[in-house]
Amino acid sequence: MERYDKAASEAKKTFDATIAKAADAARKDLTKIQESETKAGRLEAAIAVKNQIDRLPNAESTAFEIPKFYLDLEERIEAGTMTVTEWKGLPGTKFNVEAATSSNLTKIVLKKGDIYLIAPNPTDKWKGSGPAIAVNYLGENGSRIGMRLQVKVGDAEMNAFLAEGEGVLSMRANDTLPADNGGSVTVKIIRIR
Repeated sequence: MERYDKAASEAKKTFDATIAKAADAARKDLTKIQESETKAGRLEAAIAVKNQIDRLPNAESTAFEIPKFYLDLEERIEAGTMTVTEWKGLPGTKFNVEAATSSNLTKIVLKKGDIYLIAPNPTDKWKGSGPAIAVNYLGENGSRIGMRLQVKVGDAEMNAFLAEGEGVLSMRANDTLPADNGGSVTVKIIRIR
């Protein structure tokens, strides 16, 4: 499944790049024609060419859309409703996030356009210092603080469990004093694009 996802992602990138390159070439040619028609005083023809230029795909129209399956899954991860059976069936690279480490660096370096989904095992637990109870990746009361899994790309903190941007992918338990924490959460890192 992971090989298929990666192959599909690469094929989509190649397809988008090919369309963008062809559109850029056509845009340049049509712009020259438009300028020529404008200089010659044939404004109707210039407007018709401009309309053709406007119909060409641009970067926004060829933008990658995350498949609904992954968006729904990310929503269930955020809500804490993904089951361990679902998690076990997911593809992806397993990575262990230690609670006592301030930054668990992966070997994954994201480039512009890369998108990964981080799927934590919903039954794994970790805990902070003192009498704190063990909690899962959502942390204490599902808050954005208190042992919640924090995902970063470079220096940028992700709002949820989709990782994009440029830089090294890292994760940690969100806590001010990680050295006295215990336990770990295993995640699956799933390449979407």
